[in-house]
Amino acid sequence: MARLSNAEDCYDPGSVAFSLQEADALKLNEDEAHEVGAMLGIRHGTLAEFCRAIIERWNLRFCLVTLGAEGAFGLSADGDQAYAAGYKVELADSCGSGDAFSAGFVHKILRQA
Repeated sequence: MARLSNAEDCYDPGSVAFSLQEADALKLNEDEAHEVGAMLGIRHGTLAEFCRAIIERWNLRFCLVTLGAEGAFGLSADGDQAYAAGYKVELADSCGSGDAFSAGFVHKILRQA
């Protein structure tokens, strides 16, 4: 597992917990999910367990975990879960792909409201 860079001291357990307290949805990549789980003492064997625990602990509506080429997993507070497999594309640059994923998710949620 890759260690996330905290070289600029941009976050710590307190700031992460505060942010989660203020959030409705959490989107992380797989490495970030494991690191946040360790940082906040969320024991989990699977991403579904991680998402369930973090939703319950911080009263979130959604927890989403992107899995790179393997797709994405999401869980809602209602217990609905979804996995979307990845598919091969010609990649020019991965910068912004997490933002694009989040934008697509928010768009879909707002269109259903």
